Amino acid sequence: MQIIIHFLQTRRSAPSVWALDRGTEWWEVVVPGFTDAQWLENFRMSEETFLYLCRKLRPAMETQDTNFGLVVPLNKMVAMALWKLATNSEYRSVSHLVGVGITTVWRCVREFGAAVEKVLVTELLRFLNQEKFEEMATYFEHRWGVPQCVSAIDGSHIPIMAPKEYHCEYFNRKG
Repeated sequence: MQIIIHFLQTRRSAPSVWALDRGTEWWEVVVPGFTDAQWLENFRMSEETFLYLCRKLRPAMETQDTNFGLVVPLNKMVAMALWKLATNSEYRSVSHLVGVGITTVWRCVREFGAAVEKVLVTELLRFLNQEKFEEMATYFEHRWGVPQCVSAIDGSHIPIMAPKEYHCEYFNRKG
């Protein structure tokens, strides 16, 4: 009994501060007031889609609090990852915006990517067989004149100085 009392009296006391006190007003005050248009503009998806994504990724991303600190809430983790990916902001900028450390933002983006790969890729992407690939390649070649192509996602507008000859062929859908 004396050993236990001695241990309790001499054990190291817990540190008084584990983390910096960071501002979280943007996440706690500004984001809840976003309109539908602001959700689309800032996160590139509706709030409904955001909440759906959080529900789908919860099993793969949710963690438990530890003695060293509280975990970042799942919706905040997803929001940080989406903000980073949607805006291409630096980790430092996202860190200041949301009120967490730079490493926390990096970890959230990494965990989000791993969770999407684990949970959503198998559900949302279909892998095609050889016959379907050949059919699609034939279609692209006949329709667009592009051989060995089976799909197209989108184009990027790159401003250039068009040559004087055939300059009309250098306009895209964005003018």
